[in-house]
Parts: sequence; structure tokens; C-alpha cells
Amino acid sequence: MKNKTRNKILMAFLPILPHLLYLLPLALFTACNMKARNSHKTISSQEAQGMMNENAIVLDVRNPEEFQSGHIPGAILLPHNLIREQARYLLPDYNQTILIYCRSGNRSNMAALVLTELGYTAVYDFGGIVDWHGEITLPS
Repeated sequence: MKNKTRNKILMAFLPILPHLLYLLPLALFTACNMKARNSHKTISSQEAQGMMNENAIVLDVRNPEEFQSGHIPGAILLPHNLIREQARYLLPDYNQTILIYCRSGNRSNMAALVLTELGYTAVYDFGGIVDWHGEITLPS
């Protein structure tokens, strides 16, 4: 009984097999293109510094204590673990250039992935503040 049912299913599936084989590469190509369009870019701290004059948002994704110990002037604090919940409020323009950093580059990479997943289109990860050679605002 099971073999008869399986054979009926296979016989019904056989006529559409060439169409599926044709559509599979197209679907894979489209998925790869969408991933490429929605991915962030990794840049150097020097490149980020050059982009900061272009109306970009500088996003610090460390925790508040780290931010208070010193941060890039003008940076907005949004801890990486709160991005999904708060990004739309702090970053309402999904096409604005966003330059992301953390301490060493791990959290900034995770944050960049989340932001692109949420639909942000101009996301740049420049790693950690440990590699930053520009000005830093220190606590008073």
C-alpha cells in the first residue's frame, strides 16, 4: 500500500521536475544577490574617519560603562544587545550611513549583521576603538 502511494506521488511529481530544475538556479541566484545587497562593509578606522564628515552616524555598540570611559566624539550609544529593540527609534533613517565600532571589533560585526538584517542599507563596521587613532572624549 505504501509503495503504491509513493509511486503515485512520484508519477505526479515527474512532469514538473524539469520546471523545478530550471527554477532552482534562478532562486539561488536571487537569494545570493539579496544577501550581497543587504550585507555590511568592513572598513578601516581611517576610512571611517574620512566618512565622518559626510553626515554619517557614529554608533558605539559597547556597554554604557565602556562608553563612559571614553568614546569617539559625537558617537551615539546603542549597546549591541539592544539593537533589535531600539534601532528603529535611534536610527529612523534606514538609508543613513552608519559607522559602527565597539572595543575590539566582535560586537560591531554582530551589530552590523543585525542592522543589515533589519533593513539598514549603508552599514560600515570599522572594528574597535582600540584601533582608533582619532580624538576620544574622555570622562571629566
